[in-house]
Amino acid sequence: MRVLFVSLDLSGADLAYRLKKENNEVKFFIDEKSQKNNYKNILNIVKDWRKEISWVGKDGLIIFDSIGYGREQDRLRKQGYSVIGGSEAGDKLEHDRQYCKKVFASCGIPVIPSQSFSKIDKAVEYINKNKGPWVVKQNGHADKIFNYVGNLEDGRDVIEVLKNYYKYEKDECSTIDIQKKAEGIEIGVARYFNGNNWIGPIEINVEHKDLYSGGLGPKTYEMGTLMWLTDDENNKLYRETLAKMESYLRNINFKGDVDVNCIVNGDKVYPLEATTRFGWPATHLHVELFKSPLGEFFKAVADGKDYDLKYKKDYAVAVLVATP
Repeated sequence: MRVLFVSLDLSGADLAYRLKKENNEVKFFIDEKSQKNNYKNILNIVKDWRKEISWVGKDGLIIFDSIGYGREQDRLRKQGYSVIGGSEAGDKLEHDRQYCKKVFASCGIPVIPSQSFSKIDKAVEYINKNKGPWVVKQNGHADKIFNYVGNLEDGRDVIEVLKNYYKYEKDECSTIDIQKKAEGIEIGVARYFNGNNWIGPIEINVEHKDLYSGGLGPKTYEMGTLMWLTDDENNKLYRETLAKMESYLRNINFKGDVDVNCIVNGDKVYPLEATTRFGWPATHLHVELFKSPLGEFFKAVADGKDYDLKYKKDYAVAVLVATP
């Protein structure tokens, strides 16, 4: 099968290589200018993915590994191409936390109180009037180093962090979301959706977002992930979050992997955010846990078809090794 792989920043490079190893004919586009010289002689690198649409054809598969391409994915699907990755409405779900919160609520999923501010001083003013521990978050692909989980009951630590951002990182923190802190265990649930129905097993994941072990250092996208898969449709975490989003995902014709990160506290589940694209390093773990051919499965997702995915019933761990 011909596969056209559009990558923002090489996150999906290993996945593209695995698809090539399955004897698929893969062409790979890198959007990030500073990374365009990578993977030469490993993958077939192309300069303009749009010029390869006629090559991949409607019998092939087009893969997008990040948000930001949703509108083009929707357009290609309307033209009859097989596309997996996300959608325009899916992009908005991840880019705009307040919109995501409204979607959760409309699906009958309880949400944690949160506010969005375009000016940091307004966020400080709000916390001064609404004492308590708050969590500072960014939207979309903004640098997660600016995320901060407050600990003090009067919110003083969050206020000082925001003042520091205002002084040194004003441009980077143009939009700030603050969310009421919920005590509990952070855990995620994910599954692939084919535009009509859920497909494949349910994924449960635990992310390690601190730069160092022991909960030390600033927050990152992820430094490691623990994952396992289950076919239990009655799983409580799944039933109270993702399962309730089925109609919404069908309405936006979403075709790809969707993850909801949550805080679990006793019998209560609170969604924090949605990831409406391939997750990283989650997809690296899928590669290890899925026993069926990746190309076949992704093609079924893109074409809105059912697929009996075979997988390992084991635990899997991914670790990011990096230098600060």
